[in-house]
Amino acid sequence: MAQSVDSEYFPALQRCLDRELGLRTWKDVYQIFHSPLLQQPNISVLESFLSDKRVVDILSRPFDIYLLPSAQSKSAFETKTSAINVAPSPNGSYDLEQIKDDALWLAAEAGIDEMSSLYITVLEWQVRANSELIDNLSAGESTSLQGLVGDTFEKNVFAIKPAGFGTSLGRPEPGTDNSRRLRLLKVLLAERRYALKVGECLEYFWYLENFKPIEDIKGKGRESMVDSMLENIQDTRNSRANQTVRTVAFPLECILALNSRLENLDKGCSWLSNKPGMHDIREIWERNQLLEMIHILRMLFCSIDQENSVTPSPLMVSWMTFVFKSSFFDSFNTPVPDHQNLAYQLQSLIAVISLTMLKLPMVLELLLLPPEQLGENNTPNDPYITNLDAVTKVNICLTTAALSKYQTAAPAVFAWSIILQLIREISTASKEHSELLQFQQAAQTFISARSPENSAGDSDQSRQNNASSRNGVVEPNILDNIIEKIMDNELGEDPIGFLASSAVKESRVFDIINDLSTGFCRTFISDFAGTLGLRIRTRLLELICASTQSLNYLPEVIVATVATLSGGEQYWDFAGRSPFPRQLNPTIHFLKEDELQHKILDVAYYRFPHESLPLLRLIKALATSYISEEDGVTVVELLVELNYFTTALPASFDGYNTTREEENFNMVSLTRELEIFSDKNQFRLRGGSTNSLANSLVQESEIPSETIGRIISESAPTVVLWHYNYCGLTYLGRVLETYSPNSELINNLGSMDSDQEIAIEIIGLLTALLTPASGPNNEVTNRVLEMASDGLGRNGDIIATVFNIFENALQKHQSVASSQQSMDLLINCMQFIHALIPTKSNRVWPLLHRCRLLDIDAQGGRLVSIITGTEIVSGRFEFLVACVRVFNSLIESAVSTIVQRKANESFTPRFDQSIDTGNSVPDRVISTVLLAFERVLVDVLESFSNWSFEVLEERLEIGSRILATFNKILYYTYSVGDEIDLTKKLTSVLASAAQFLTETYLSSSAHETSARSVLYIMAQGIYTPNSTIFLRPLELWVTQVVNGINFCNSLLKVARLKNLDTCFLQTQLFKASPLLVRLYAVQPAYQLPILLLLRSLISSSAGSQEEPPSLLGYLGPETSKNFLRSLSNLQFSTSNEKLEIGIWNLLSAIVSNRQQWFSIFLLTGSAPRGALKENKGCSDSPKDKSFLTVALDFLSNLGSSRSKKSLAMMEFVVLAQDYWPWAVSGIQSHPEFLGKCSEYILALPSQPDVNGSAKTISCSIETRIASFIAEIFAMSIHNKRQLGDNSYAKNFLGTLAFFVARGVTVSGYNPSLQANLGVNFKSVFPGCDKTDFKRTSFESHSYGETYVYSIKMAEKILKCNRGWYGRQNNGLKNDFILANINLSFVESQICLLHSWKFLAFELINSLPKDPLVQRAMAQVIKDCLVSNTQNTLPELIFETIRETRSDFATIILQKLLETNSIESSLKNLLNVAWQAISSSKTSFEIALLSGDPSHYRHLLRVLFLCLKARKLPCNGAPVAADSAAAPQSSKIVSKREDSHMILEILNVVVIKGFRDLASSVHIADTHSSPEDLAIISAILRATIHSPELERHGREIANLFSVDNTSRIATTLFSWSEQLAVDGDPIYGELSILFLLELSTIPAMAEQLALDDILTQISTAGIMKYLHKGITPFSEGGMGRIYNIWAGGLLPLILNLLSVGPAIAMQATTFLNQYSKQLSLVGFPFGGLNSYNTSEAITLTAAAEAHSLALITLITASYRNSGIGSAAEIPALMWKPAVVLNDVEVWLSTRGQLRANIVPTSAKEARWAREPPLNRASGCKHKLEEKIIIEFNAVVALLSGYSP
Repeated sequence: MAQSVDSEYFPALQRCLDRELGLRTWKDVYQIFHSPLLQQPNISVLESFLSDKRVVDILSRPFDIYLLPSAQSKSAFETKTSAINVAPSPNGSYDLEQIKDDALWLAAEAGIDEMSSLYITVLEWQVRANSELIDNLSAGESTSLQGLVGDTFEKNVFAIKPAGFGTSLGRPEPGTDNSRRLRLLKVLLAERRYALKVGECLEYFWYLENFKPIEDIKGKGRESMVDSMLENIQDTRNSRANQTVRTVAFPLECILALNSRLENLDKGCSWLSNKPGMHDIREIWERNQLLEMIHILRMLFCSIDQENSVTPSPLMVSWMTFVFKSSFFDSFNTPVPDHQNLAYQLQSLIAVISLTMLKLPMVLELLLLPPEQLGENNTPNDPYITNLDAVTKVNICLTTAALSKYQTAAPAVFAWSIILQLIREISTASKEHSELLQFQQAAQTFISARSPENSAGDSDQSRQNNASSRNGVVEPNILDNIIEKIMDNELGEDPIGFLASSAVKESRVFDIINDLSTGFCRTFISDFAGTLGLRIRTRLLELICASTQSLNYLPEVIVATVATLSGGEQYWDFAGRSPFPRQLNPTIHFLKEDELQHKILDVAYYRFPHESLPLLRLIKALATSYISEEDGVTVVELLVELNYFTTALPASFDGYNTTREEENFNMVSLTRELEIFSDKNQFRLRGGSTNSLANSLVQESEIPSETIGRIISESAPTVVLWHYNYCGLTYLGRVLETYSPNSELINNLGSMDSDQEIAIEIIGLLTALLTPASGPNNEVTNRVLEMASDGLGRNGDIIATVFNIFENALQKHQSVASSQQSMDLLINCMQFIHALIPTKSNRVWPLLHRCRLLDIDAQGGRLVSIITGTEIVSGRFEFLVACVRVFNSLIESAVSTIVQRKANESFTPRFDQSIDTGNSVPDRVISTVLLAFERVLVDVLESFSNWSFEVLEERLEIGSRILATFNKILYYTYSVGDEIDLTKKLTSVLASAAQFLTETYLSSSAHETSARSVLYIMAQGIYTPNSTIFLRPLELWVTQVVNGINFCNSLLKVARLKNLDTCFLQTQLFKASPLLVRLYAVQPAYQLPILLLLRSLISSSAGSQEEPPSLLGYLGPETSKNFLRSLSNLQFSTSNEKLEIGIWNLLSAIVSNRQQWFSIFLLTGSAPRGALKENKGCSDSPKDKSFLTVALDFLSNLGSSRSKKSLAMMEFVVLAQDYWPWAVSGIQSHPEFLGKCSEYILALPSQPDVNGSAKTISCSIETRIASFIAEIFAMSIHNKRQLGDNSYAKNFLGTLAFFVARGVTVSGYNPSLQANLGVNFKSVFPGCDKTDFKRTSFESHSYGETYVYSIKMAEKILKCNRGWYGRQNNGLKNDFILANINLSFVESQICLLHSWKFLAFELINSLPKDPLVQRAMAQVIKDCLVSNTQNTLPELIFETIRETRSDFATIILQKLLETNSIESSLKNLLNVAWQAISSSKTSFEIALLSGDPSHYRHLLRVLFLCLKARKLPCNGAPVAADSAAAPQSSKIVSKREDSHMILEILNVVVIKGFRDLASSVHIADTHSSPEDLAIISAILRATIHSPELERHGREIANLFSVDNTSRIATTLFSWSEQLAVDGDPIYGELSILFLLELSTIPAMAEQLALDDILTQISTAGIMKYLHKGITPFSEGGMGRIYNIWAGGLLPLILNLLSVGPAIAMQATTFLNQYSKQLSLVGFPFGGLNSYNTSEAITLTAAAEAHSLALITLITASYRNSGIGSAAEIPALMWKPAVVLNDVEVWLSTRGQLRANIVPTSAKEARWAREPPLNRASGCKHKLEEKIIIEFNAVVALLSGYSP
């Protein structure tokens, strides 16, 4: 059936080529089904794909996924690629004609339909970037990488290049048609293979659907989808199959598919036969054929094994025909030697399936039915055993196999012999029964005939009896026919005996069972929890069980049984593994089979301990299978009470007599005790002690007299089985003690096995017993250790005994040549130590510290010598693997017991029932052991790449686990806690280890070897096996590379945490960047770690002051382009949100960390050179869709998304526009993005919904997205404003309501939750603080359950306490999670505040007059002030937010004032501002003492601006309505309240504030500044001129008088010279200006006059400079003094003159003291003026002349009044006529005047740039305008004046 034109399987071609949709590879599907190394992606993305009709059809018959060419497929191809459905690429991103040509070529070359070939072609185009990254390693890059990882790079890594890698001789050049078409064929083969693998996965699911652990195998979220998928597949198969053979249709199709591939192998590959040098594709093709056969065989096994009925005849005949034709694959060889391991897989599967096809247990059960129920059948679905033809076919095939000695057929031959033997026995019994019946019939007939009682009348009864007798005769049945057929042969001997003998003796079937169980079944260890291997082992165990009927207790049987039970698992395989499903566990089958128990386990018990090894190995195999009480018995119970003790008697022992001789059972009875153990000093066990312990030891050391036994062997030495009850574990403990050095115990009744071998097995068994399925269990551990220690001395226990043996083995290894057994002993001891660590670490630490394994005391440890002297030589590194595992476990134990050690809890030395925590071990001991271990392993990591390994898995595991453990050390040390000193952290026990790692890899002295070893491991990732069979090596390979990447990432993060400059590792990683980006393309499991590493690398390099290395420079444009294209596949090819977030985080790091050229690549879609050409309009290279466009397109469909992916993309867009302003135009030009962002904001509620954790997390994400949108809006408005388009901001006014409602408040903090967490935590864990688990920048943070506090670390350390989980999951863990969620929301609100502040600034700057904006800004100011008075946040956070809001309110209010806003609500802000100040209960004194008065300053600035706002013009409409509605009395009350408030402001802020500041300036290291006095003066000026205070002048004066404010001001003025800031007496000016403001109040001016203020001023030391005369341009602070004179003293005197003539005399006398200063007043024209400068005119000088003119006229008027002594008022000593003349001259030459104006301050400089207020004045700027006003005033005043 041809594919439909468009479907989920193959969407519209245009959308695929536009990268809107992507084709999903079968590899993607498989990795979602089964991927132990990848985080599980969202399974829902597969639902629509797997429900597609074409997909269901493929999976219903996965061995034929491509159809043959047909007219229908050709038509569908033409329709799919027609111009109406797909257009040529507008930017050259794809070549449609090339795609069509390649598809047609592939269809012809591979013989598949055109639609399938088009699918493959588009798929190749889709992943081409990955392929080119992997294939096209340039010579320069290869050389560079060799330089990084050493000269062995090519030899040890590149030597295993897969086909198609590189550009070696005979391979097509990159970019050519040949190279592309070669990739097409490879993609085709990979798709075929992975489709089969997916089919195999589905067969597994089908196979296991009735088992309880299906959830564990399928994974969460998969069940419903898989169930639906299986139903669809079954329906499709049923519709295709004939009704009569439906049950065997799929297996038959499998066999046909196997035949097809076997024929293909015989024919060979014909692809590219006319192309020279294409041997690679032929090797790949052959390997693919073999792999496909293996997958089909696995599916076939699942299909037949799950059937609960005997194999139907057609299937059996078909299978036997297939295997017979291929000789059972016994001598199957592959042309390529590298493929021979696949041949072994094929042969093993053939052997297993052949055995399974026979259905041995079911057939044996069936045969026991009555013969009449069997019958001979010939229907397709009947059992083969009842079909004579089928049985004949089976017999011929298996007999031929036996004759040919095919080992692959041996299990089936053996099973067939058992079946035939039973058939023969049944047939023989049937014949005997028939003969008996015939005899009885004859006898009955004879008796009846002779009896006289039989008359003629009874003839009818006689005939009836005779008929009955004839019916009792058994007619020949199917079994008789089978035996007759079988026995009719030409063998010349018993055919059944021949089959059994051939299988057992010739083919050694039990050795084959052992090999299949321990070798072949281990292939499945990582494939769906090894379930297929478990079933195979069960089938093999069934064969052993059936064979025990005829075979005796043989060593081969025992070995095979142990193999089927254990599967060859070593300690490291089952340690930490979950229990097998009970229905699949071979051990359960073993325990349920009485025959196996009786013939094997019971016999092993009988022979123990004379033959110790069989029982020890059987019990260990049962222990590793994790049987429990649910299975009827525990393994420990099997060793608690033993009833038999078999031993060889000592030659001299005669203490027994025969008994019960009449029974002839060789029974004997002891006449005296038989010593099992004896002490070298006998009195210690006999008579030397009377205590109970000694007596018990005696009882355990001998078999008591009168014990009954039976002689097993009478040949010397005599072997006797004694009926003696004893504890097996206690006995084993004592046996182990005899092997301990310096032991005084002797084993008198030893085993026939060697002592060392027994010691190894005992330690191994104890290790298995200490490793329960449920994880570390102290109760089980204590029981095992106690029983094993019960027979030891008073001070001995089994742990010390094993350590003594271990220490002795270490010493012997040093002194004598080591054997394999001695190494096995060391390895088993290390495994025992590893099993102890989780529950008995308190015993392990001191023993490791004392033993000679490690170099603790600089005397040299044995570990190094064992590695270098033994393991490197042998190429086997089991001991090193054990040490690495132990080191990892020690790290875990050291961290997990931190809290207990800190709590210093009591500790019981021996096996206490509570959890052993290691709390009695000093941290110093732990640190020493860990550091000693670590030093060795660092050396191992640096050198192991040059070692030769016999077992690949050992090399992978060593590298992987060392790197993983080193990474743990860094993570545990640096990921939490703010403390910089590592020795003070909670994880201080790891400080030494962490520091050694950082010194080794990050210090400036770090040598090249350290980095090279890690880079070497990462380089191996380039050649990661792409296997679907050998998953365990693949898993280890991938894990090693991932751990190497993660370790480098951790090192870079540590370097950044420690503020280290560019380190050697960072430089090496930049050089290795071509390797890193290729790893991304090699294996999905590498992608996220690589992204994180590149992000850390880029971020860390940007921290330096120097220009960071260019990533694009190291990669080159071609590699960079392919890498980015590979990343761009994220938009359609991935369903892993974590990966997508990682990609966008990397892109964000690139654009924000000075990677200029790479950023251009990202944001334009072209290489920098191409982008530049494009800007010039001459780009002719294909342009990819830029990542900025990808992000904008996706975010334009944001809708109501709350995903973290959207958050990451928003961050990328924001950073792009922040660091690359030209990206803003791209954002603005997008047709939908900004509009959709506005819609998103409008859809958000005005109040957040945080009811529940999930809603809070969602609200956090939505709030953060809103903050990003605010930044985007702000930058867009800013960009347009720079271009002069202020109206653009109106596009975003609709979103104001949301930002006003939620932009200022940070209300999400839950103080009770956070406070209770701290209190509860302290009460449960008194030695810790919750901040110990606060995450550092070592780990990236994301909103949710782990945002601030590390749940992972907290659980690791705290889970030992019940309070962590609580009774109903309401413990501290839940509190931590809730706290993290709460802080996530708080952080998002803070981000929104900052972003809204940015946006608000841009809005008010662009639309300052817009009423909506003004109203919103007024509300923002109010909210900021109110929010700052309402604190529920921690002080540190609140201070930061308060500062932000204060600054926010200040700037916005200032801008509103500048625009003379008419917003009426601004006038009401004073109440809010004053409430904010008064509620803060802060004064300048308190603020200055706190050390941070910034917030109080902000409040005062806001207060000042609010005072100014009261003078703004009012938007009358709403106010008038309010005024009309309000009664007159309320207005009076309001005005009275306002006046009271302003008076309070004067008293609290101005008067007290001025006093505080005046006092503080005299204090050293004060935090006060001149600006503080300036703002106080400004507030004073604003308040005293308020309309509300018009009638309160006297009250104001009293306030100042009571506080003696004027005296404080004059005192400050007198000290101003001493308080000068860098020579500037600024406090003098500020104090005078303050007095000036006071003098504007008439009552206060009068008070100042009465206080003789001018006399006080004249006594100040600073006034001496006025006697000399100063100008605005005088140096050394004189300019400030001139300002005091012209801008302060003269206006002050003017205000004082308002008091009346009484003060005029004093004022003129005061001024005339400074006659020199008065004489300098003037503005000469031409040449140099009197200031010794150019003809410079300043505003201050003009104001000076104006003030003096006013003083002159006022004093003259008083003088001329004749009042009192006024006539005596002296004239001022200046030249008013000269000044008048100068001013008139300047006014007459306005151009010259303008040219000579000089600004003397920043404010005047700004005025010089601003236009005049009165355009008609003829002035060019505001400063000129002000000077002209002053000059005109001077002229007006002096024109009519005459002295």
